[in-house]
Order: sequence, then C-alpha cells, then structure tokens
Amino acid sequence: MMFFLQVGLNLTGYLAPEVGQLVFLQKLVINENSIRGTLPPEISDMGDLKTLYLSDNQFSGSFPSSIGKLTELTRLDISNNLFRGSLPSSIWNLTQLTKLDISKNTFIGTIPSSMGNLEKLTSLNIKAVQLTGTLPSLIGNLKSLTYLNIHSFWISSPGILPSSIGNLKNLTHLRISFGLIGSLPSSIGKLKKLTHLDMTSNDFTGTFPSSIGNLSKLSYLDISYNQFTGSIPSSLGSLNNLTHLYIAFNHFTGSISFSIGNLTKLNDLYMSDNKFTGSLPLSIGNLSDLQYLVISNNDFTGSDLLKILSNLNGSLLSFYFEDNAFSTNLTEDICSSSFQFDLDACF
Repeated sequence: MMFFLQVGLNLTGYLAPEVGQLVFLQKLVINENSIRGTLPPEISDMGDLKTLYLSDNQFSGSFPSSIGKLTELTRLDISNNLFRGSLPSSIWNLTQLTKLDISKNTFIGTIPSSMGNLEKLTSLNIKAVQLTGTLPSLIGNLKSLTYLNIHSFWISSPGILPSSIGNLKNLTHLRISFGLIGSLPSSIGKLKKLTHLDMTSNDFTGTFPSSIGNLSKLSYLDISYNQFTGSIPSSLGSLNNLTHLYIAFNHFTGSISFSIGNLTKLNDLYMSDNKFTGSLPLSIGNLSDLQYLVISNNDFTGSDLLKILSNLNGSLLSFYFEDNAFSTNLTEDICSSSFQFDLDACF
C-alpha cells in the first residue's frame, strides 16, 4: 500500500485519470516537471490525500471543482501553472488546509467571504492572480496565518483593507500589493510578530498610522508607490530592527524626525519623490550600516548634508540627492568631495 508518491526528473505528458485509483495515497508531489493538459477530476477520488503539490508544471484549463471532496487535504500548491477560469468555490471549504498557494495562474472571479472558513491556514499565497472584488473582512478569521501574500491581486473599488487584518496576530510576513484604496487601518499595529510588511503599489491615502511603532520586530517596510500624505510618524524611530525602509513615491510632507537616527540597522533608506522639506537630521549620520540613501525629488534644504555624508563615508555605496532645494554651493561641495560612494547627481 503506497502512501507517498513523488514524481520528478523533468517528466512530460499528461496526468492520467487513473491517478484517482491511488485511493490510499496521502501525499502526491509532482511539482517542477513539464506535465501539461487538464487536471483530471478523478483526483478527487483520492480521499486520503493530505498533500497535493502540482506547482511549476504546465497544467491548463479550469481547476476541477471536485477538489472540494478532498476533505483531508492540508497542503495544496498549484502555483506557476496555466490554470484559468473561475477558482472553484469548493476550495474554500477545505477546512483542514494549512497551506494554500494558487499564485501565478490566470484565475478570474472574486474571493468570497467563505475564505474565512480556512481557520487553520498558516500560509496563503495569492500572487499574480487576476481576481476582482474587495478583500473580505472575514479574512480576520484566519488567525493562524503566519504568511500572507496577495501580490498583483486586482481588487476593484472600494478595495479597502479591512480593519480585521489586525486579528492576524501570528503574521510574520504580510504583502498586499496593487489595488487597495482608502486609509491603512491603525489595527496594523496589532501585528506585533511582523518582520516583513510590504504594501507597495496600492492607492492608500491619508496619513500613515503611528501604530506602526508597535511593530518592534519589523525588519522590512515598503509603503512606496501609494498616495500617503502628512508627516512620517515619529514612532517609526522605534523600529530599531529595520534594515530596509522604502517610503518613496508618496505625498509625504514636513521634515524627517530626528528619531530616524535610532534605526541603526538600516541598509536601505529610500525617501525619494515626496514633498519633504527642511534639513535632513544629523542623526542620519548615526546609521553606520547604511548602504543606499535616496532622497531625490523632494524639497530638502540645509547645510548639514556634508557632515552627514562624512559620517556615512565608510558604509554608504550610493547617494541620490538630485532635484531638491540644496544650494548650488552645497551641491558643488558634495560633488567635489572625495567620498567613496556613488553620487548620482554629480554625473
């Protein structure tokens, strides 16, 4: 009696309907091959199946709704195939699932509120899928999630991120890119286990919530390419585990808080294409691990820039500062200095 079948070696061809005769199989792994054609609905006859990995093949056609019969399924990965059409609603009834990856297919339709049925999910990847509709508030039921990636997920109006996202307190990785509008809910500050937060390329408006300062484990933060306004909250300076900070291409205004100098682990700091004013705080010179500093296309002024750059000369690899309000003399002084890093505005 066979419980586990793994098929590799760059196989081609089709998956035969007879696969459904393996009724005692618990794990079927046929990822990273070149298997094409439709997935036979007979696969649902494998009632003991717990793991089904079909990723990185050339499966096409619609995904069979009979998948809902596999009630023992805990892990389902069909990513990077050619599946198309509507995602069967029965997939949201597989309440034993802990991992679901449907990314890189051409599914259409909506994500229903029945998504909230999958309360045992720890990993959900819906990347590069052309679904529409709002993100259901019942996503807040998925309290076991540690990884959530909804990237290139086309959400139609109103497309607001529900405040129930704050219920997902086990999340360590959250990426939701493309389509969201409205404000970023302050409940994001409840996700205290987050290490990676990526909200790039949405249309978020309003101010960035000060509750971000609660996320003390955060090492990666990307909110670039949105429509945020107002000042950067000083609470950002509490995130002393940050290594990457991207806030470029928004409408932020005001000056940069001195507290940014607390982010001593930063490698990348991208602040370009906003409406920042005033002087860069001298505390940026404390960021001894900083490699990339990008402040171009703002309205920064002040004469402390040379001192900041001198302090960073041992670590910095690139500095972009063009299209600000720095004096001509300051720009010339910077470009004539013997800094070891690239100075884009001097080329």
